[in-house]
Amino acid sequence: MFTATFWADAIERAIKTAAQAALGSFAVGSGLFDLDWVGALSITGAAVLTSLLTSIASAGVGEVPDASLVRAKVGEYDPDDLPDPDDVTVEFDENSGTPVDEQFEPDPGEHRAES
Repeated sequence: MFTATFWADAIERAIKTAAQAALGSFAVGSGLFDLDWVGALSITGAAVLTSLLTSIASAGVGEVPDASLVRAKVGEYDPDDLPDPDDVTVEFDENSGTPVDEQFEPDPGEHRAES
């Protein structure tokens, strides 16, 4: 948790959250000069604090020690787990020329524009 990457991620998230909360204060219909600035800053501060606490609570949960719960290790996969390209076959619809996915059945009511 005390790495530069962790704090960079946490601060980036907090800044984005601050911007979203501040913009949300404008979205309620107040003009720039009519806005309750103390209230807007209070809401923004609470959102930033919540963001930082969420990042701290997320520390050490994933495989990578950063502020994210979902980030996976980049570049760590076993190439032997991938299918051999020579063993992959793709069937194409003879009318449209698009790949046919056997697991996906299009909605019969779905219409596509003819080209």
